[in-house]
Amino acid sequence: MAKIEAGGYDTRVKPDGPPELAAICDRLNHLAATLGDAVDDKRRLAERVVSLQDVERKEIARELHDEFGPYLFALRVHASALTRLSDAGDATMEATRRHGSAILEQLNALQQSNRRVLEKLRPVGLTELGLREALGALLRLWGESHPDVVIEAAISPSLGDIGETADLTIYRTIQEALTNVFRHAGATCVNVSVEPAELPVGHARTGRGGALVRVRDNGNGLGPDHKLGFGLTGMRERILALGGSLTIVSGDGGVTLEALVPNDVGL
Repeated sequence: MAKIEAGGYDTRVKPDGPPELAAICDRLNHLAATLGDAVDDKRRLAERVVSLQDVERKEIARELHDEFGPYLFALRVHASALTRLSDAGDATMEATRRHGSAILEQLNALQQSNRRVLEKLRPVGLTELGLREALGALLRLWGESHPDVVIEAAISPSLGDIGETADLTIYRTIQEALTNVFRHAGATCVNVSVEPAELPVGHARTGRGGALVRVRDNGNGLGPDHKLGFGLTGMRERILALGGSLTIVSGDGGVTLEALVPNDVGL
């Protein structure tokens, strides 16, 4: 027991002696193995978190370079043109209007890119409007950009206050699931539901409750050698860290994602 306490989780005791003592030895060995697995899982999770953070930083850096860079360059070009026209003293109303209109177009595109990056960093309106309204806005945006896909939603009004961390996790899970559906599934219908759920008996947070998130599509399904991308892998590990679970089932009728997210009120 002293060796296990010091971190020697590979320590094992040979079951011997009376049945009662042998049973204690078995349980001690099981405890050591469980602690060792938990430490290994924690280390792998920490490594994965660092890896995912690096990937997210690279994605944001790429978006800043690929989207913001060209817009800023175009703004500089048109602003320089206006300056040259003014310095030359031959600025015409038409030339000024043309460059001014181009600057406005670039600023509008720049604002849209800025919103997309901010949405990735923090969902707009989640704190101010609440989960239900934020999800409604998210689904409307997807519906407007993909009018050929039917999006059915059922967000239970009896979900109640489940905490800011749980709200953000639910939002991100649905956001990532929909991103995958519209990029890869070729679906014509997507069903999204969020409803109250009880945690399994024996769970560390039994009695606190949580939310069951389900995203189902009628698309192509996943190939037999399919591997989860960084987005869903990150979501799974985030949910596991909260004490929940995430499962993805693929069949002929499409893909179903289910996530059990424990609430974090009072934690």
